[in-house]
Amino acid sequence: MTSLPHLLEQSREQLLAIATERGIEILPHLEHDELVAKIVRDLLEKDEQLTTDGVLAVLPDGFGFVRMLSHSFAATAVDAYVSASQVRSLNLRSGHRIRGPLRAPRGTENFFALLHVDYVQDAKPEELRYVTVFEARTAIVATRELPWCPKDSDDRTLRALQILAPIRFGHRALLHAPANWPRARLLARIAASLRQQQADLDITVCLLDQRPEDITSIRSTLAELRCDVFSTAFAARPDGQVMVADMALQRAMRQVEHGRDAVLLVDSLTALTRARSRSSAPSGAWIQPGLDAQAILTAKQLFAHAQQCAEGGSLTILATVVAGQPGTIDDTIEREFATYTNSDLVITDKTTTHDSDVLPFDPIATRTRPEDDATPPAERARLQQLRRELAELPLEQRTGASLGI
Repeated sequence: MTSLPHLLEQSREQLLAIATERGIEILPHLEHDELVAKIVRDLLEKDEQLTTDGVLAVLPDGFGFVRMLSHSFAATAVDAYVSASQVRSLNLRSGHRIRGPLRAPRGTENFFALLHVDYVQDAKPEELRYVTVFEARTAIVATRELPWCPKDSDDRTLRALQILAPIRFGHRALLHAPANWPRARLLARIAASLRQQQADLDITVCLLDQRPEDITSIRSTLAELRCDVFSTAFAARPDGQVMVADMALQRAMRQVEHGRDAVLLVDSLTALTRARSRSSAPSGAWIQPGLDAQAILTAKQLFAHAQQCAEGGSLTILATVVAGQPGTIDDTIEREFATYTNSDLVITDKTTTHDSDVLPFDPIATRTRPEDDATPPAERARLQQLRRELAELPLEQRTGASLGI
């Protein structure tokens, strides 16, 4: 049985060869997904079986579509329609990964449709009755340490950051960085390091408002590491950026519901807040001129979902935020999250290093809250002493002096 995701992975040359072999007339300048749709329609019309495998997006009207992981949840010509009755009967939710056979459009229909659901999250649909939804789960104090960089790693920056700001499963970690700093590339380094340490971890990377070439580079870096990468370019519509962030969160929540440990890496909460502000009507309440009070709620709600669940599973969120000058909108957004973090990782442009692989982090401001820190007391005392010694050094020397910890 042919798989739709397998067809989407084929190059344009391979798809054209398939179309030529099957005698399918192809119009010029078709998009990649439209070319696949032509082949899929021919397969189905000739009674060949085809399955789809993707993430369900449920619309407000009750029906949904199976969005493709490879297309960052954006609508494509091969998305399968899922009827409202199918959604209701199985209590399907946005973010569920579903698999099932396709059928061709009938009559005046415009979309392929899902005949029935064979698997939900790689399990039989009837097993959903035993699943406790994420919102009904009990958040508890995180106790399990999440090692995301080996102690003998050659990446001295990540090793130092992990020691200075240890993270547990279910934590909310905030990466503060200047506006012109490549935050997404650091998230890719962290994702790669996490995968090396945690083979069974479900890792999702959500990149908003990015340069297209950076998206391609990061996808290439993480291609073989089983990390789901969802992204939007800086020219994308604001409501599309909000949708991608919400779908990435929903996908991670569904993984937790099935007892998995999920990590969501987001760049950035600042971009998400700005996109929400531009895509919705103003509420009339302002945090400051230009920043609507309702706009920041979407980013806060995403960040607040990090938790260790008493019923099993955890969602850890490491998100970036732009560190702006005092009084700016970026600075206000950053301060809105300051009191809700478990750990803070601070990148600064006030320090310099002679090693291009070493990031200019602030070893004094980079820390985990004492009540959330699992570091043994003796080691914690040593780090406090180190911070006191570093505080006496000039700013530009602190990063280099902390790399030997």
